[in-house]
Amino acid sequence: MSTLPTPPRPRPVDIIIPVYKGLEETRLCLESVLATLPAADGLIVIDDHSPDPTLVAYLKDRAAGDRRIRLLHNPENLGFVGTVNRGMALEPERDVLLLNSDTEVAGDWVARLRAAAYADRRIGTVTPFSNNATICSWPRFCQDNPLPPGLDVAGVDRAFAAANPGLSIDIPTGVGFAFYIRRDCLEEVGLFNAEAFGKGYGEENDFCRRAHHRGWRNVLAADTFVYHSGNVSFGVNQERLDGAMRQLLALHPDYRRVVQLHINQDPAQNMRWRAALGILRQSALPVLLFVTHNHGGGTLSHVHELAKALEGRAWGLLLTPGPRNTAVVTLPASLGGDALPFDLEQDWDGLLDLLRYAGVNRLHLHHMLGVPERLLDLPEQLSIPFDFTAHDFHAGCPRVMLCGPGSRYCGQPEERALCDACLAQAPKTEAGDITSWRAAMVARLSRAERLFAPSADTANRLRRMLPALSFRAIPHPDAQGLATNAPPPLLRPCGATEPLRILVLGALSRAKGADLVEATAREAARGDLPLEIHLLGYGYRPLHRARGRLTAHGRYHPEEIAGHLERIAPHVAWLPAGWPETYSYTLSEVMAAGLPVVVSDLGAPPERILGRPLSWVLPWNVDASTAAAFFGRLRAGEIPALPEAPALSPQSTPRVDFYPEGYLAEVFPEKARARLPEREIGELIGQALDRAGARRRRLQRWGDLKVVRQRIWRSLITLLAHPSLFPLVSRIPISFQERLKRLIKG
Repeated sequence: MSTLPTPPRPRPVDIIIPVYKGLEETRLCLESVLATLPAADGLIVIDDHSPDPTLVAYLKDRAAGDRRIRLLHNPENLGFVGTVNRGMALEPERDVLLLNSDTEVAGDWVARLRAAAYADRRIGTVTPFSNNATICSWPRFCQDNPLPPGLDVAGVDRAFAAANPGLSIDIPTGVGFAFYIRRDCLEEVGLFNAEAFGKGYGEENDFCRRAHHRGWRNVLAADTFVYHSGNVSFGVNQERLDGAMRQLLALHPDYRRVVQLHINQDPAQNMRWRAALGILRQSALPVLLFVTHNHGGGTLSHVHELAKALEGRAWGLLLTPGPRNTAVVTLPASLGGDALPFDLEQDWDGLLDLLRYAGVNRLHLHHMLGVPERLLDLPEQLSIPFDFTAHDFHAGCPRVMLCGPGSRYCGQPEERALCDACLAQAPKTEAGDITSWRAAMVARLSRAERLFAPSADTANRLRRMLPALSFRAIPHPDAQGLATNAPPPLLRPCGATEPLRILVLGALSRAKGADLVEATAREAARGDLPLEIHLLGYGYRPLHRARGRLTAHGRYHPEEIAGHLERIAPHVAWLPAGWPETYSYTLSEVMAAGLPVVVSDLGAPPERILGRPLSWVLPWNVDASTAAAFFGRLRAGEIPALPEAPALSPQSTPRVDFYPEGYLAEVFPEKARARLPEREIGELIGQALDRAGARRRRLQRWGDLKVVRQRIWRSLITLLAHPSLFPLVSRIPISFQERLKRLIKG
C-alpha cells in the first residue's frame, strides 16, 4: 500500500527589504512589518547605498531601537537584484520573503503566505493579491489601483482572509513586490540572474519560469492582500524595462504566450469577487442595488453618476438583464466593476444568496423596460424597501417617449381611446390597452417608498397619467455641479465670411430631430445662408450633406468631446428634440462647455436653461425654414429675447442638492440599517460564482460575434452615408432599413 509523501516542515522566513529611496513609504512599510512579524522570523533591511541621508539616518536609528531589525549597508549601489541576492544568501536554512519598501502589510500575512507555500510539496513561490501587481492586482485585474474610498489595508486584507481562506491558484510568474520563496526551491533553482537582469526588472519572472521548468509551482495566495504604492524605492526606467523584456524572451520564448493565456482565462476572478463581496458584507455603509435595462444611454449614465456621487458613503451594485435569460451583476467601480451573469432559472437561488450575503439594504429601480418580472420582484424576495426613478414615460405609456408610430409627439391626450388607438398601430407594444397598463404600473410603483423624476416637467406629466402616484422633481447629480461650476455661455462673433457653426450632439432618432436637422441644412443651402450644422454623432439613417451645410462626425466617447469641440469650434449648440426629454445629458455637455444653446419647448430642456444667458427656445414642431431663419438672425448678430420663467409649485421645484444632501439621509439618517442575518454561505457563493464565471466565458464568445455584427452595421452606415448613394438610400423605406438593421445586428 503506497502512502502519500510527507509534506515538508515549514521553515522560519527572513523578510528581506531592499531600500534605496522613499522615506515615508519605507517608514510605513517597516512599521507595518514590525507590528506583524512572527517571533521566529527575521527582518533584514538592506540600504542599497541610498542617496538620501535622511533615509539612511532613519534606518540606523530604527534598527538601533529594535533588535529584530538586521540592517546592512551596500558599499555601492547594487540595484534590486544584487541586493536581494545578498540577503537571500545570508541564512541558508530559512525561507525568504522579498518585500518592496513601498508596501504595507497587515494581520498574520506571513503565516498565510507560509501556509500557501507549504500546501503542496512542489510549491516554490507565493505572491499575494495587491492593488498594484499586474496579474495579482485587485480590484481591477492587470491594472494599478488605488484603495477603494473609505478602506484601509487592514480592512481589505481581512476581507481576503475571510473570503478565500487557504485558497490559491497557479500563476505563470510571481510578482516581486511581495515574493515568498521556499528555501528548497531556491537551492534547486539558484539565485536571481544578476548577469542577465542587471540592477532589476524581470528577475523574478525569470526565476519563476526556471522554477516551473524544474517542476515547481508558482501560486497566488488568494487569502492575503499587501498594499503596494509602486515604483517608489527603485523607480521606473523604461529603457531597462524594455531591455529586461527582451532578455526575458530570449531566455523564455514562450513567456508572453503563457502569461497571455493566464490573462485570458483569469482564474482568480471569482476570488476577487469573493473578496469584494466580503468588503460589502463587513462594511458599515449601506449597500444599494441599482436595477435597470441594458440599453445604455442616459439611464445608465445616471446610475454610474449616482454611484460615483455616493462613493465613500454607500456601495452601489448594478443589476441588469443580460443575453440568453441571464441577469448581470456588476460590482461598484471602486471594487473593480467586474460583471458576472447569472441564469435566471438555474442560478436564481445563487443570485439571491449573493445579494443577501453582500447585505443589500435597498433597491433603486431605474427602469422596467425589458427587465424580467423576477428582478422587479426582488424587493419582496429580499424584504428590502425600494425607490423608483422615471427616466422616460414608460410607466405611463409603453411608447416610452410619448410619440406615436410616426415618431411624433402625441400631445398627451386625455382621452384614453386615442391612446388605445395609438397602441393598436404598428409597431406593436407590450400593452393591450392603456388603462390596464397604467393600473399595473400603479400596483407595482405604489409599493415604492420614493418616486423620483429628473425634472418638474417629467413629474407633472407622470402625475397626469398616473394621478395615484406622487413623483418628486429631483435633477440628476450633475445639476448641482453645473449650477456652481459651469462657465457662463459666450457667443463668439462670426468673421465677415465665417459661417455660424451649429453643434448638434448625440445619436439622432426621428423623435430627436434627425429629419429637422437635415431639412434645416437643406434650407440653408437653398437660401445660401452662412450656416454649417455639425452633427457630433450620427443619425438613425444617413443624412444628406446638403452641399456641405451638414457634416456628420460620427460616434464619439464622452472623454473625446472637448477635443471635438476645439476642432469644430461651434458658435451655438442645438437640441432639436421633438419629444419631451426628461433631463438630457446632451444639454449637460453643452452647458459644461459654455456654449449658447437652442432647445425645443418640450420637456426638461427649457426648464433647465431658465435664467441662463444666451439660451433660447424654439417650438418643438418648428419647420426647417423657421429654424434656418432663426440661426440666420443669430449669424447676423441679432440676439433674440430669452424665455420667461413659468411659476413652479413648491412640490415641482427641483432640488439640485438632493443627491449629495438628502438621498441617503432620508432613509439612512444615522447609519445603515441592520445587516441581514449572519449566514455561513461562503461555499454557496463560491459555487454560484463558479457557474457564473463559466457562463461569462460562454457569453464572451457569443458577445464577440455580436461585436462583429455591430461593426458590419457601422461600416454599412458609413458606406450608405456617401453623398453619391443618397438618391438610392432615400428611396429605401424606413421599415426595410429597420429590418435590415435587426438582421445584421442580431
